[in-house]
Amino acid sequence: MISFDDVRIRDISTWFFIPGLLCGLMTREMKKSNIPFVYHNWKQIPEEQKTNQQNYRKKFEDNGYTDTFCMNAIETTANPDDLFQKSLLFFGDTIDPDYKEQEEYCAKLRHQDMLQEVDAIEREERTMPDIWRE
Repeated sequence: MISFDDVRIRDISTWFFIPGLLCGLMTREMKKSNIPFVYHNWKQIPEEQKTNQQNYRKKFEDNGYTDTFCMNAIETTANPDDLFQKSLLFFGDTIDPDYKEQEEYCAKLRHQDMLQEVDAIEREERTMPDIWRE
């Protein structure tokens, strides 16, 4: 199970950049562990942080994460190296086994919901009068 309780806290605040799709997962876990942060949308990154943003983009790509177009920022006193290591638990070969199982279960439920929805639509179409069909 993923826990951020062991993330080291520092005296200075730094910017940690993370792909948009992972950002919510990270900040949720940071909240659970009472790690303070300020979120910055990828469209509003100050010019002086652009190089840092690019460095993190490359770091995620080098670790197999391909959707790095939207690199959000988390400004925090949490150690950025610890945060990066924690982010690796959400994808790829380094994914946390419990998290992977949870994601696969949720995907299965979404798939079942989709099949039920398609079945309901098809049943409704079969009962429509011919005049409404085209």
